[in-house]
Amino acid sequence: MGLFSIEFVDKGEKPEGISGATLRDQAVKLFHFLKTRIDGGKSARSDITIFYATAGVGSDMYLDNLREVLDATFEPLGGLEWLAINKEGADFSVDKIRTCSFTSCQGLDSPVSVIFGVETFARFDDPDEWVEVQALFYTVITRSRELVVLTA
Repeated sequence: MGLFSIEFVDKGEKPEGISGATLRDQAVKLFHFLKTRIDGGKSARSDITIFYATAGVGSDMYLDNLREVLDATFEPLGGLEWLAINKEGADFSVDKIRTCSFTSCQGLDSPVSVIFGVETFARFDDPDEWVEVQALFYTVITRSRELVVLTA
């Protein structure tokens, strides 16, 4: 893996501006950031993968309809390609932004990787959970070949 950079996409101008950001807030901010990259020729849609948590969505901060929110937000960019756990069945020739869950990301590399809702990793940090949070975070963050974008 070569050098890559990390961008933080937040709701406000200051880090404290992200406290209490909803899923929709994060999706809209991410949409504008990625649209600027795509319109500026820095990234193709097919170069971008959004990784998301499948557990813990539904607290006061989050909406239960993760897929509906992301689909509606990214419709103007041609929609999203949702990768199934069985990635062999996915169509990688489609010029769309891809999405994949944190726990299904192993073996999937992307020039631009978005860790959507990075704070959701805290929800995996439970001794009763089957996921080791440090290993999962390492796996997700190393999917990128050029740029990692974090939303919170």
